[in-house]
Amino acid sequence: MRAFAAALGIPEDHFVRSIANPISRGSAVYYPPQAPELGADQFGVAPHTDYGCLTLVYQANVGGLEVHGRNREWILAHRIEDSFVVNVGDLLARWTNDRFRSTPHRVVNRSGEERLSLAVFVDPDDDTRIEPVCRTGRGAALSAGDLRRIHPRPLRQVFRLPAEMSRTPLLKLEWRFVSSFEMGRMTVADWRTLDTQRAVYRSELQAEQVLRLLRVQKDDPSFGYPISNYRHCLQSATLAHRDGQDEETVVVALLHDIGFDACPARHGAFAAALLGGHVAERHVWLLEHHQVFQDHHVGEHYDPLLDRNARERWHGHPHFEWTAAFVARYDQAAMDPDYDTLPLEHFEPMVRRLFSSEPRSR
Repeated sequence: MRAFAAALGIPEDHFVRSIANPISRGSAVYYPPQAPELGADQFGVAPHTDYGCLTLVYQANVGGLEVHGRNREWILAHRIEDSFVVNVGDLLARWTNDRFRSTPHRVVNRSGEERLSLAVFVDPDDDTRIEPVCRTGRGAALSAGDLRRIHPRPLRQVFRLPAEMSRTPLLKLEWRFVSSFEMGRMTVADWRTLDTQRAVYRSELQAEQVLRLLRVQKDDPSFGYPISNYRHCLQSATLAHRDGQDEETVVVALLHDIGFDACPARHGAFAAALLGGHVAERHVWLLEHHQVFQDHHVGEHYDPLLDRNARERWHGHPHFEWTAAFVARYDQAAMDPDYDTLPLEHFEPMVRRLFSSEPRSR
């Protein structure tokens, strides 16, 4: 602690005179050898910073301790005979106003051998006043005990994990990350990995993500219709289901207006793009054109430019009659607030089955 004070140009006893009863504790830590196939994202100790002032580490037999440098790369702290690694912790970083930084570190035992280390954590007693030195702006003086009890997280100095430390967890433990953070640097092996894992990922999660798009609308208000868009979608699906339509048609009814509020002018195309790989061509056409067919049912409308017969431009098309029937039965009439509409849970298995199928080629 005297050496740190001298390096800062303050009296050498500045830190030690503030510590009446320093808290020191030691640990002997055992790390089994890490299988090579686990990859570098599997740790003996995950990336972190230490809470207190100093940590002294003796790597008894093999290395494995890695520190995160300013160039955002992990640097191996090589084992040096008869030496200790001295690591700055969060509290000393606060005490010195970040003149000494708390060092992010991890342990990855790639040696193939068992690893032993001895660590001594040196912290001030709870009554020690931690009054930042050197520069202003780090905050008021508090006791070490207060800082520990209030919340240890602020002592992490708003540490922002680099990308390789904060990667999103993979869906499967046995999966691998690609080797680069830039597509232009990815290898053939990376693309093969993505293609293999993507197929499983989509088969398991795509339906749930689609259902989330609908669930998020559950509590939305209406801007004038008797029911919300969420209830309209459920009512449309219920009508189709009770009319004896097949499962694909019921799902199309459920999702035909899923983008009505988020993408109003193009919500038909939105739904067609969402479902297009999993439904028949007649349903894709229906989704893309149902907005125009809906105009046929506007009743008394004030806009003289609105063309109720705009759908007639497609009269004779193979999917015209089906689209007209769908809109008449399951769309324009699906807004009754007193109708006994089935809940979303009733349709969820249908959605999961549809999106677990192999996408259709067009």
